[in-house]
Amino acid sequence: TKVTGKCPKDVAGIVKAGAKASTFVMRDAPTLVARYGANAQYRVREGEVNFTYERTYTGVTANGSPTTCTASRTAWYQDSRGYMARAQLVEKYRLGGLVAWTIGMEEANAMLAVRGVAREIAPDIVRADLSIDREKVRYGEFVQINALFTLPDKVPAANLPTRIQMKSGTSGWRDVYRTTTGNDGRVLISSVLGNGVQFRAISEGSWERLASTSGEVAVAVDPALTLTGATLTSLGRSETFTATITPIRAKATILLERFDRKKSEFVEVARGKSDAEGVATFALNPPAGFHSYRARLLVKAPANSASNALAEPLVSPVIWVTVVK
Repeated sequence: TKVTGKCPKDVAGIVKAGAKASTFVMRDAPTLVARYGANAQYRVREGEVNFTYERTYTGVTANGSPTTCTASRTAWYQDSRGYMARAQLVEKYRLGGLVAWTIGMEEANAMLAVRGVAREIAPDIVRADLSIDREKVRYGEFVQINALFTLPDKVPAANLPTRIQMKSGTSGWRDVYRTTTGNDGRVLISSVLGNGVQFRAISEGSWERLASTSGEVAVAVDPALTLTGATLTSLGRSETFTATITPIRAKATILLERFDRKKSEFVEVARGKSDAEGVATFALNPPAGFHSYRARLLVKAPANSASNALAEPLVSPVIWVTVVK
């Protein structure tokens, strides 16, 4: 406050040079500017409007003499531009939000400006991509799942809460893994599969990032076939060989094969049907010598479809049988 002249006694205590600043309601600022014919200017650096006005006080001094003084004051306030400038700092420095001393003292357009900025700095869109190392595995084999989360500018979304989900058949999606992304925006896990399943990756939403869901990736699982039996026996003795298919497949035709050295290939020596537990047994009198046996699943695909055909023959690991005389 700057004062020229001597102020009347009724205001002399408050209208004086260096007086403590007073306050006014910001929404009333335009009325004050108009009342005093001031020139309000918006200061970009400060993000506020200021104006200087003069007010003249007329009265008498303490001894009764007539007197007049003029007080010059500079006022500062925030209009919609000031609110917008502060809201934009939220985006620039990724702040948690805005704080106001009071709500309702601002001009009407101030909150509209804040809402406008809020719409412009809506949460980042997160892109979720999911890939697997193999689209088909054998029963009980591992598949590696690789999820990548990125922002629109392809920058990795680090420290992002995520979930890997799985579903099988007609069952719904269920969480199989929860973690946060690394600095590279990735989540890497391995899973052992017993049936064909689908995977997808999901990131949690927050005020700064939208939730995201990757495309679904399917993994087919072919059954596994094992063969067990004696590895040492005597000529003329009947031995039982057991073939097991997992997951269980009943009434499947399973061949027992022995390697024929003359033909340099495996040849069928017996066949049978799997029972309700997926097991087929074979009683055999192996010839003398050293032999290798395996089980093979016989698959006959429909003439108009290859849906039941395996990508490669389903055979068991070989077992070696020594038959002594």
